[in-house]
Amino acid sequence: MRDPGRVRPRLQLTLLAGTGAEADQRADDELDGVRAELREVAERLRRAERKLAAIEAMEGIDNAAIRSVTTHVRLVCRASGYAFEEHDEPPPTLGEPCELDGEAFAVERFAPSPLPSDPRRCAVLVPGVSDSTTASVNGVPTQIPLSRSRE
Repeated sequence: MRDPGRVRPRLQLTLLAGTGAEADQRADDELDGVRAELREVAERLRRAERKLAAIEAMEGIDNAAIRSVTTHVRLVCRASGYAFEEHDEPPPTLGEPCELDGEAFAVERFAPSPLPSDPRRCAVLVPGVSDSTTASVNGVPTQIPLSRSRE
């Protein structure tokens, strides 16, 4: 004969556990939020692409000037040597940290592009944090050396 007063933990878990519908509903609500945010970002991207296409299509607009502010080249300085890269995005700011192939770099300075007749800027990237800091002078980032040897 069974003992009616005996505690049966597995039976209690089975009977008292929810169906999981609440958790499913919460997950669906979170997904709906992510989907809405994704739609918003996609719409902003579409508008930005349309604006850029309209600017590029206008007569009298210097395409080289557009290219010089929307793309850049990088000279990546490593202990093993230098690498030259082209990037289809605006140049980073002075001192901005960048990650390439899992390595940390910082923008040390800007130079003219080494390519002939190329109006783009060349960001010179050095490993880790550079030995300088940046300040803003009249809204323009300026490199300030932290130490300077005097001989």
